[in-house]
Amino acid sequence: MSSTTEIHDPAGLTAKESKSSLFGMHALQQAALRIADLRHGNAAFKTMDLVNVLLCQAARTRRAAMPPVRLRIHSDGRNGVSPVRLRLS
Repeated sequence: MSSTTEIHDPAGLTAKESKSSLFGMHALQQAALRIADLRHGNAAFKTMDLVNVLLCQAARTRRAAMPPVRLRIHSDGRNGVSPVRLRLS
């Protein structure tokens, strides 16, 4: 049984090239807009809620800065037919 794994960026860029500061700025702008919306809506808005919103946006920014990954796995059966084909995009 053999398996092949291919991991590549669809745009053909390296990890350093695909990570852009624009992802972080866009997420920070969205966080600021959400905080402004929350400020106008509820007078009983607490500091812990603000911290939770900022932590959520930081995690989102980290995920957005990661390069896209494609995974392709083929396994060969005994008779030459591939019993399993798995593609995650």
